Amino acid sequence: MMLEVLIAFVIASLALGVIINAATGSLRASQIAQRYDEATVRAQSRLAEAVAGGALTPGEREGSDGGGYRWRVRVTLAPGADSQPASGGAASDVLYSVTVWITWRDGARTRDVRLDTERIGQSIQTP
Repeated sequence: MMLEVLIAFVIASLALGVIINAATGSLRASQIAQRYDEATVRAQSRLAEAVAGGALTPGEREGSDGGGYRWRVRVTLAPGADSQPASGGAASDVLYSVTVWITWRDGARTRDVRLDTERIGQSIQTP
């Protein structure tokens, strides 16, 4: 009788350990997903800010976004786009590639979200 109770107790302890481990893993996955969701919203906001008004300036900017997040925005001419103004020196529209990264630390790992788009903007004027 005593042996049966001891075996039942061991089995119950093992089952409880498996359940706790599964719950902990599920909670961790939920926290990671929440951070990705927040990073995606931040990246969408930075992307909207970068392309607002159509005044795109090629280059790269970066900074801190608070909450452990960092951002980086890169604007380049799209592959094959011609940056030279139309004949007569008038400004013309060209295609720009815009990339936004949001990065954050998750323990020892660095995680990131990247959004890419292309937008039409004014050509770069050269004197």
